[in-house]
Amino acid sequence: MKDGKENVRFEESIRRLEEIAALIENPETPIETAIELYKEAAERIRQCSKVIDEAELQVKVLLDPQAQPQDGGETEAQA
Repeated sequence: MKDGKENVRFEESIRRLEEIAALIENPETPIETAIELYKEAAERIRQCSKVIDEAELQVKVLLDPQAQPQDGGETEAQA
């Protein structure tokens, strides 16, 4: 099982995404800043999505030990 660092990064990313949304919605945020914030948000969303996908796979393996990862790699449950 992974340590809590990934959980902390995930939670920090969610908080940062909320901050970014508020900043982008603020009409006083310059467009250049909003674009940079949007880029940061897109990357954080990709990272969070990966964490969610990995967690979903772990749950599937726990519920059905016969389930195999789609990419053929090992999960931590199999290691």
